[in-house]
Amino acid sequence: MTERDETIKSQIERIIQNAQDEDLIGEATILPVLRDVVGMEVALGQGEFSWDSLVAQIKNAAQRNGAELPTGWKSEIAGRIVVDWSTMDPKDIPADMIDRAESLFEQLVERFEGLDGDRILERGESS
Repeated sequence: MTERDETIKSQIERIIQNAQDEDLIGEATILPVLRDVVGMEVALGQGEFSWDSLVAQIKNAAQRNGAELPTGWKSEIAGRIVVDWSTMDPKDIPADMIDRAESLFEQLVERFEGLDGDRILERGESS
């Protein structure tokens, strides 16, 4: 592996470590709902790449734009998105979000391959 490949791999691992649920959903879905919750547009840095999670980017952008994020803003946004998705045709769920979810599950399967599921279940039952 070249030095450039190692650098890219390191950067990707850093992004994964900082990722939160909101990163799976994506800014294209979250920002319009955030606008409704906050009552104003919260613009993330245009064209800049950030190693921070989407939540951290939103907090920074809100502070920069003078928007106050109310207590429970993440739960409020999640609830509104769930209601929206529960009433829409599944074909209308954004394709990029489905792609990110698929990638997440592939990584989870890869990470947990070879684990003894019965042993894990037994441990859970005894607690």
